[in-house]
Amino acid sequence: RRSCEGPRREVESRSRKRSMPSTSHHDACAAPGPKPSVARHILHIVADDLGYRDIGYNNAAFSSPHLDRLRACGVHLDQFYAFKACAPSRASLLTGRYPFRIGVYQNADIDAGGVPSNFTFLPELLRRDGFATHVVGKWHVGWRTPEMTPTWRGFDSFLGYWHCCNDYYTHHFPDAVPNVTTAPTGLLDLASATRDGGPPSAAREFEGVYSSLLFGNVSSRIVRAHDARRRLYLLLSFQAVHGPFQVPDHFVRAAPPGSKQRTLFGMVAAMDAAVGHVIAALRDTKMWSNTLVWFMSDNGATPGRGGNGELRGGKFGLWEGGVRVTAFVGGPAVNDGAADRSWRGLGHIADVLPTLMSAAGLAPPVADDTGPTPMDGVSLWDAIRSNGSSPRTEVVHQILNQYNARDCYGADHDAQACGAAIRVGRWKLLLGYPGDARPSDVRGGYDKWTEMRLREQRGAAAATAGRQALAMARADGC
Repeated sequence: RRSCEGPRREVESRSRKRSMPSTSHHDACAAPGPKPSVARHILHIVADDLGYRDIGYNNAAFSSPHLDRLRACGVHLDQFYAFKACAPSRASLLTGRYPFRIGVYQNADIDAGGVPSNFTFLPELLRRDGFATHVVGKWHVGWRTPEMTPTWRGFDSFLGYWHCCNDYYTHHFPDAVPNVTTAPTGLLDLASATRDGGPPSAAREFEGVYSSLLFGNVSSRIVRAHDARRRLYLLLSFQAVHGPFQVPDHFVRAAPPGSKQRTLFGMVAAMDAAVGHVIAALRDTKMWSNTLVWFMSDNGATPGRGGNGELRGGKFGLWEGGVRVTAFVGGPAVNDGAADRSWRGLGHIADVLPTLMSAAGLAPPVADDTGPTPMDGVSLWDAIRSNGSSPRTEVVHQILNQYNARDCYGADHDAQACGAAIRVGRWKLLLGYPGDARPSDVRGGYDKWTEMRLREQRGAAAATAGRQALAMARADGC
């Protein structure tokens, strides 16, 4: 058995050396001036379904020079966790809570209702301290009523998708998505809104524009129009690399000869190009020197559609490949001239809210002021900057109770993972069925462990389904 503190370090170190450009990053990362004591501006980038190995700085088969440079001159978050699926991860990010604290166990809970309105989102907290706040891209934390939409939840403006799975060019939700019945089908799922402009409206003028490039261009325009005397929080929430798998041909043509993932390569390259446009806008407006960049994926790669390297399993599963995501903190706020740094402390997506507030020089919120349940997130900022120990000693990936045991019976598209899991220190406890345990690049069928669990679960009562198996493993699996 291997722990995440052992061989993983050597493997990841070798992969980074292969993927980094040959020029000296110690020279390229030289800080242009004193590191700011606080971040005046925050660029928060979230990729969708990006595998741990599906990015240039972890895999030389992919091209992402802008993100590679940010990563090289920033701090890699080596043991950073999200939820196993899109919507609960985003809910956790914006509230500072584990998803189950806000009644969210799966995507369907968001599709049916959204995050309860008695929870205060991160942008609203930042606005109270003078930030301008904007979100571009995928929302997926509620859209049934105006009160669930971004400009009611603390953002000054929004342009993007309510849901998942849209066509990258037409921006229509597909006419038929298996087991997803709560979203409008065959409709344009691209909307825009401003805080003073009333309810969101359809953004039909962008039909035919590839979404990653659209989101990058809109974000760049927001930056260029921003008064740099005011602080800025920009959430750039990409649809990429979630399906459907679409990308302009010229990004695919740049893929290495013989690549088996040409479309995925192109989608990553297009996302990276969009990031490059936003960074250029920050530089041109003289905002870059006081900017913090936080980059992360919302979960691991979908099995058969991306790669999580040596991490077992993928999206919808509680194994490491589903929940341990690629993430880093970059920009001048953390650049001290050193290159290729990694912080090996334990972190969770719920920690983003208090960490960004600390990075901005603001006191993390008190739980009673932001919602009816305890705040699970803790600030990692001091530990990241000093390369110190994490204040977090455990991560609760999921609990199993009467509200989500129904997942074992295929009630919705999250049914492939009806288990629970917790990591404490170097150990991980898995309960019930934690998902397909095979590497994420394996397609079709089930692994033997899964077949055994499915046989044992047939006919079992929902209340006891999650207690039929118990596995204990190190964080890298057993």
